[in-house]
Amino acid sequence: MVVIVCYSMKKTTIQISVDTLERLKTLKRFERESYDEVINFVVDDYEDEELTNKEIVEIQEALEDIKKTWHSPY
Repeated sequence: MVVIVCYSMKKTTIQISVDTLERLKTLKRFERESYDEVINFVVDDYEDEELTNKEIVEIQEALEDIKKTWHSPY
């Protein structure tokens, strides 16, 4: 069985520089990928990369440990 779901999303036009358009083109994973898909992929990846507060605290603690044990060779 094949199910096809079609829905209409509102669309908008945004102004970007030609340089930005060229950069977006290089991010396409396949020829017919839409720019909406490219932008969503990049935004999703960015959102996934955000550090949690716990990770930030752990990094700060690790840096403090390094400062305490590091000895200058000079």
